[in-house]
Amino acid sequence: MSLEPERGDAITPPPFGVRPHRRFVASGSVEGDVALIRVVGEMDLRTADDVIDVADELLERGAAHVVLECSELSFIDSSGLAVLIRLYQQLNRDGGTLGMRNCDAFTRNVLEVTGLRRFILDDAVEG
Repeated sequence: MSLEPERGDAITPPPFGVRPHRRFVASGSVEGDVALIRVVGEMDLRTADDVIDVADELLERGAAHVVLECSELSFIDSSGLAVLIRLYQQLNRDGGTLGMRNCDAFTRNVLEVTGLRRFILDDAVEG
């Protein structure tokens, strides 16, 4: 008896701890000096650069402040937190602010536990 899969067998699932890439969208717009970035899906190692790319583009168009719309953000990991830190540092250096709105309880808790909440506009985080 062979343990090798035969042609036509089901595809082997990914190794433990590896999730298939889920849909992620980061899109934005600028109104006055405020950039609104809508994040949909998981902000993790695979997608964090997408948020940076959108933010950089909007800041080049004259935005001084960034608000992340998080009503459809389903997960954030340390890579996503690194994005928040980078954005905060860049905006703070240039006199701007970073806010988040419509965060779920998980995201609010992560921001609180990591201490990042004190750097992000409180009223925007409340959702």
